Amino acid sequence: MLVGCISVARSQGRILWGFTGDIVWSKPLVTDLGDIAYSVPWKSSASIGGILRLPLEGRWFFELAPSFIRMNAEVQETFGQLIFDISARADYIELPVYVGAGTDEGPFCLFAFAGPALDYKLAEHWDIGFATGPPQPFFARYDVALHIGGGTSLQLVRGLSVLIEARYAFGLNQANAGGSGQMHSSGIRLGSGLLFNP
Repeated sequence: MLVGCISVARSQGRILWGFTGDIVWSKPLVTDLGDIAYSVPWKSSASIGGILRLPLEGRWFFELAPSFIRMNAEVQETFGQLIFDISARADYIELPVYVGAGTDEGPFCLFAFAGPALDYKLAEHWDIGFATGPPQPFFARYDVALHIGGGTSLQLVRGLSVLIEARYAFGLNQANAGGSGQMHSSGIRLGSGLLFNP
């Protein structure tokens, strides 16, 4: 989900909106318990969404950025001589709420933002090699994360800007529905989109 910079002179008091798309690299952060060891690689996926911005005082803005995101994960559990390879996929609706600030230097500007995000799981599928699921949920129904990011926007024509953004997300709650280990979500996103300023 992308956010553009707040235009102090031209956009004050206006509601801005747009469409975005991200490439997502996600990796569950797993804490080992007992004799169980974990190996967790980075996995890629994608998200699509929109943005709705309300300008605040000065260079500040408030932003809602709802999106649909698919999360992929691979976890290898080693317990003694036993090795379990788990492949999981889950679809989420995500609602981040950001507060940020940006520069206003003509058609080119920079911005930074931070805020919480709530993810609600729509569906999931997992595979542990000898059985597929989910007979029991692998991912938690909800995921709460903190997002920190920034980027740039470039005005193409009057009322239309292209956006480029990078963001890091860190999960605050336990992301796995059960089983051994404590798992928190984490992700790096690189996205682009269009912002309309009517």
